[in-house]
Amino acid sequence: MLGISISVFIFYDVKKYLLYSLIFFAALVGTMTRGGWLSLAAFCFIGLFFILKRKNALKRAIIIVISFMCIFFAMNYFKGGEIKDRFETIKDDISDVTHSSGSGRVAIYEASTYIIKSKPLLGTGPSNFWEGIKEFAPSSGFWWNEQPNVIVDKAHNEYLNIASTTGIPSLVAYILLVILILKKVFENKDDDKFKVLLIVILGYLIQALFNISVVSVAPIFWIILGVSSNPKIIKEIK
Repeated sequence: MLGISISVFIFYDVKKYLLYSLIFFAALVGTMTRGGWLSLAAFCFIGLFFILKRKNALKRAIIIVISFMCIFFAMNYFKGGEIKDRFETIKDDISDVTHSSGSGRVAIYEASTYIIKSKPLLGTGPSNFWEGIKEFAPSSGFWWNEQPNVIVDKAHNEYLNIASTTGIPSLVAYILLVILILKKVFENKDDDKFKVLLIVILGYLIQALFNISVVSVAPIFWIILGVSSNPKIIKEIK
């Protein structure tokens, strides 16, 4: 939703979408979700290439950036620097990768590889990631083995989660589906509506490297994929 609101304000100068963008950005900062932050940075960088030669759009992009900076520093101030500290852990995790990096995600990613190697075709079955870890991952050397009350029920990477629970062919089918849809969108990239969809889809795919599909988000993403699969529908959208 943040990708849509930012894009609509910048491309079409609809003022109320600036307000929506500020609300969504504040919500994103408040979640302390670093994968979402990285996704925002990535699709903003991608979007920049669409407006480099558009003076008015660049002005609106600068307004967005300044507004976001004000919100970030204000929220960080009232949270006693907690948000800035959280942001700086991104650099720390990249420079020194350990099992605890990414809030323990690196260890989960490694464990998922044992599942994929053991059950490459069909995986463990939907929502059986934890069962796969218990059966196929080593019984020592991972942080959850020291915490008996902890259950790691997802891979915290949508692609690894699909491969682990429903198999590599399932992941390949998903990736091919997305590629075919992106191809249609990219072929019409001269239309700003397709630029918006491209930014939103890529933003989701990037954050999916660090998170999983959840009920509150997945339906919106699949609706966007459905709309994007038919250029005739997009061209009729006002």
